[in-house]
Amino acid sequence: MRDAIRHLIFDYYADMISTGRLTPGTALPSLADESERFNTSQAAVSKARRNLRRAGLITPGSGPARVTESATGRAIYRDRTRKGW
Repeated sequence: MRDAIRHLIFDYYADMISTGRLTPGTALPSLADESERFNTSQAAVSKARRNLRRAGLITPGSGPARVTESATGRAIYRDRTRKGW
């Protein structure tokens, strides 16, 4: 079940970013807020964000995750065969 939620969170943000509804520099909500919103654990949200970082959609590092400059308008391909999906 957590895998499905992790994919749902990834898809939600990938769609919001690729369509420009979340613009470059926009901060994502905290892990706590997102875990409450999606009714899941912070670990599931964290794993979804790790995959968003791997896809180049959000910034890595400390502080709030932000949409990268190059993310909007880009088609997103999710390779679920990779380890971690």
